[in-house]
Amino acid sequence: MSTFKEFLFIRSSYIAILALLSFGSTSIYAQELEEIIVTAQKREQNLQDVPLAISAYTKDFLNENSIKDVYDLQVSSPGLIISGNQTSSTGNFTIRGVGTGAQNFGLESSVGLYVDGVYRSRQSSMINELVDIEAIEVLRGPQGTLFGKNSSSGAVLLRTVAPSHEQDAFTQLSLGAYNLQTFSGAFNVSMSDNLAARTTVFDTSRDGWAKVTNYQNDTYVQGRNRSGIRQQFLYTPTDSLSVRAIFDYSRIEENCCAVVGLVDSLVAQNRTAANGAPIPGTDAVIQGLGGLVFKTGTAKNLEMGFNQLPMSISEDKGGSIEITSELDNHTLTAISGYREFTTNDSFDVDFTSADIANRTYGAKQSGFSQEIRLASNLDNGINYILGGYWSQQSFNSMDHLTGGKMIGNYTLGVSPDVLGALINGASPTLLGFSNAAFGTSFPLTGLAAHTVAGNTIQDEAYQNHRNHAVFAKLDFDINDTVTLNFGIRTTSEHKNMQSWFSESVVTPTKSQTNTDAIKAALGILGARAVQAGGGAPTSGATTATQYNTTLAAMDPTPYLPALNVLFVPGWANCSISARLCPRDAILTSFDDVKTTGDFGLTYSPNDDTMYYASFSTGYKAGGTNTDRIDTGFNTSFGAEETETWELGMKKDFSNMRLNVTLFDMDVKGLQTNTFTGTAFNLQNAGRVEVDGYEAEMLWLPGDDITVSLSYAQTMAKFQDFEKGNCQIASIFHSAVQPDASDKAANGYCNRSGGRVGGVSEHFGVLNVSKQYNYSSGNALTLGAEYTHYSDMMMHNNNDMLALQTTVSLVNLRALYSTANGMDYTFWVRNAANSFWHGTVFDAPLQDGKLGTYPREPRTWGLNIRKNF
Repeated sequence: MSTFKEFLFIRSSYIAILALLSFGSTSIYAQELEEIIVTAQKREQNLQDVPLAISAYTKDFLNENSIKDVYDLQVSSPGLIISGNQTSSTGNFTIRGVGTGAQNFGLESSVGLYVDGVYRSRQSSMINELVDIEAIEVLRGPQGTLFGKNSSSGAVLLRTVAPSHEQDAFTQLSLGAYNLQTFSGAFNVSMSDNLAARTTVFDTSRDGWAKVTNYQNDTYVQGRNRSGIRQQFLYTPTDSLSVRAIFDYSRIEENCCAVVGLVDSLVAQNRTAANGAPIPGTDAVIQGLGGLVFKTGTAKNLEMGFNQLPMSISEDKGGSIEITSELDNHTLTAISGYREFTTNDSFDVDFTSADIANRTYGAKQSGFSQEIRLASNLDNGINYILGGYWSQQSFNSMDHLTGGKMIGNYTLGVSPDVLGALINGASPTLLGFSNAAFGTSFPLTGLAAHTVAGNTIQDEAYQNHRNHAVFAKLDFDINDTVTLNFGIRTTSEHKNMQSWFSESVVTPTKSQTNTDAIKAALGILGARAVQAGGGAPTSGATTATQYNTTLAAMDPTPYLPALNVLFVPGWANCSISARLCPRDAILTSFDDVKTTGDFGLTYSPNDDTMYYASFSTGYKAGGTNTDRIDTGFNTSFGAEETETWELGMKKDFSNMRLNVTLFDMDVKGLQTNTFTGTAFNLQNAGRVEVDGYEAEMLWLPGDDITVSLSYAQTMAKFQDFEKGNCQIASIFHSAVQPDASDKAANGYCNRSGGRVGGVSEHFGVLNVSKQYNYSSGNALTLGAEYTHYSDMMMHNNNDMLALQTTVSLVNLRALYSTANGMDYTFWVRNAANSFWHGTVFDAPLQDGKLGTYPREPRTWGLNIRKNF
């Protein structure tokens, strides 16, 4: 990490320029800008008074821009990227380039996710519809003091609309592209003078937009089928005491997710055989088996072939009770929460129309959390928060991978140099020769099946986590303009983890399958058989014959026992993939104690200006990889720790708001989860450095015109990552193969100096709206949003074939509001129908082929809303 001194000298020029602009400006019209209330510091504050990098989105913004879920939100939020893959329940949140994949159910997020103050440990529990939401806050940078572990890169806070005794209700019907049909509504009920209730419901259905061309007359996937209900109660027995209870349930059941071919492997693209002939790849085998192949460049057609439709079913439910008591100069808050999340998914794991392998996956998480905090409301220049936190949760998962009826022919076709040589070499004649010459007793009826169709690879994982912490936050006014900010938190973490691995057909282990010894035994036996049959070389022998002579002179006895495995069904599983290979159970536990915190200074020369400098830390505990991975990788991974320096400015001008943050973030032990073509390699990168800056501007240039502009520069690189993933696709396609030797020798490659996957260095969004008011009380608002992402490396192995080029998105909207409470919103998202994708991966057991999970194409709709 660059030193803080370097950071200040190199980047503070930006703040200096902005400071010159801010001094001397007036604040007489600053009240024209809307005050936005945030809870980033566990108390209600004006956004402009909080020394943190925060993007806040109000209820009106979400409704006017027709933001239906967090995937829609990300294109408006600098530094936030959310990627979906595999199933509806595997969304990944990333802030400032740091996040954690959700494919491993026991893996926790680097982004803290909270709904009404209750932690959501499953990233996927935030994926459902955004209905009746009061506000969303995106906090960038470590939040280790107030939000604790698993917020090492930031946090997302979602607040729902609370019950009240006021009349506040709505119903909304949305109709649109791909047969979109959504109903949502909410209403308050004043049950008594001190008890109010609020009910919120939604139901969404939509057809898919990606075509499975081979399945039941072109079936479409990536549709929506979602529903939910939230019931709240607010009890206020006195003016100083309130109790808010929330109970919710939501469900997703849909054919997700679409996977399209980004790079095919019919033949190597940039190299040929020695004789100039094309080098066929795995797609050539798929084609030979009667499967469909989609060539490079056709991904934007959104077509694919599956032999089994993907299905994703998840349920999220729970409840919370928040008790708030106003004391003399203090507020005491207690939040108790229980959450339960289950998912059941099934999909074609090879993502082709050939029946090679299918997967079913089920998992459940349940947990209880309790937080108590005391916040001061003093006017003596000192304010603080003291608190404690406790949680306990369990994770259970069951993963079934079943070989299809074509798995034998396919694996033989893609591994002829290994499997073909062994199968063809072990002929009955050769085995009979061995029995006669060396007294072996090998069967002469042929080998067992090298892999078994219908064999189910079963992985079970059970985890229990306990966490407790104490924390304190202090704001001390040194004088009228300078405030010292200090926070500290100590977290104690215990994890108990058990993973069990089994197979429906017992197959040989890796240690029992010595491919080198098998090759040696067959080679020597073959040479001796030729020699015994009169084929001994003469003095004028060719090189090949001389080689046979050398083999014939060797003793095969030490290698003969290795041949016994060839008569056990599934003997080639370990040679094909670590994902099919038996492995020992994992029984382990972790105990960790970590202190995180923050320190900073704020300078407020007037009511409309604030500058701040801060240092903060974050932490995420380690764990174990529940996937079957190659023995070259460690099954355990360590903690992820983050340190960040920030310089910031928040300024309200007469008709403009400008917030700027410069940051330098050092991540030690970044937990990366990258698909290797057979399994997810979950491990720690030694060190990652992320630096950049963010700017958000709100401008009111004239009557009823609003312009907002956001920009983020995020430069994220692996500084130390010696055991990273190797490139697979480029090794097959390219004549220049820099990773090939390392992969062959170690199974891993040095990724130090490479880009962190899934990060766009330059992000910008411009949002413009104009409102026309009529004497009748009606109003028309026209708006447009333009979002730009610079190129993005989509794979941590830095394979250039996985590079996503620049993407530009346009969203349009028109809102017509009537005096009697009717709103009609016509919207178009991704109006230019830009093709972009969220994840790129090496296709399973298909070297040279890259698949991708595409994001939504152009969609449009009409929202009809009645406000009461």
